[in-house]
Amino acid sequence: MKKSKSIILALFCCLLWGLVFPILKLLYAELNITDNYAKVTLAGMRFLSAGILVLIYYRLSFKSFPKIKSIKEFAKLTVLGFFQTALLYAFFFIGSSHITGVKSAVLSQFDIFFIVFLAHFFLPNEKINSKKIIGVILGLVGIVVVNVNSIGSTDSLLSFTLLGEGFLIISGIFAAIGTIIAKKIGKDLNPVLLNGWQLTLGGGLLLIYGLITYGKLISFPNSLSFVLFVSLILVSAVAFTIWYRILRHVKASEITIYKFMIPIIGAIASAIIVPGESLSIYSFLGLILVSVGIYFSNKK
Repeated sequence: MKKSKSIILALFCCLLWGLVFPILKLLYAELNITDNYAKVTLAGMRFLSAGILVLIYYRLSFKSFPKIKSIKEFAKLTVLGFFQTALLYAFFFIGSSHITGVKSAVLSQFDIFFIVFLAHFFLPNEKINSKKIIGVILGLVGIVVVNVNSIGSTDSLLSFTLLGEGFLIISGIFAAIGTIIAKKIGKDLNPVLLNGWQLTLGGGLLLIYGLITYGKLISFPNSLSFVLFVSLILVSAVAFTIWYRILRHVKASEITIYKFMIPIIGAIASAIIVPGESLSIYSFLGLILVSVGIYFSNKK
């Protein structure tokens, strides 16, 4: 796969993931969800459904049943789903409910730093260098700038709690571990099959946890809420499948830096779609910083 094609596909994935923010806001408003465990249950329903959808797509496209060939392969896929979907989103949904949306947007991107760091030790030819460090720093500063007009005080920005900031950072660690695992096992598995099973297994674990803690499935009171939920399923199915395909051909530390675009796209999309939200000059300044960070991270 050519680098230019990988970049285009990576940006497309970031576009899809960025759209999740306004879609979720609209869906939560329609469902009137405030309970944290209800959100985890909804996430489990979303990712399990996305995984099943991807496996159906695999069956129709490759004319082959999406079977797991061995216990060893099943173990690898389960571990990937456990880290990439179940643990990541369990910690993310609980953590983000205890802190402001501003801090969530900033801390949710820490997985990029962890990926660059872990890739240095676990993936050949992906060593840390000064350009990658500059890129990560510029990206994080860009995310802060995007949200600077929403920051109330220095004290609130620098405060730290385990259930809030701690859980968001932990979710970033699990996201990074999942990316490294996907990179290592993705060489031997079809990316569609890999994504289908990791979403199904991880989403299933997430749903089981949600049902134990919340006690029931989420119901949809109207057609709009159902359409929004289906949109989230399609985003997960398409974006993760493309992302795993990219990881087969490109260095994880180089392509992951593009994920800094997700909160930028999310902020812009929210301003356009979500009532009451608007765009500021900080969004454009942040976009410039993120773009420069991406350039430095990929500069030879």
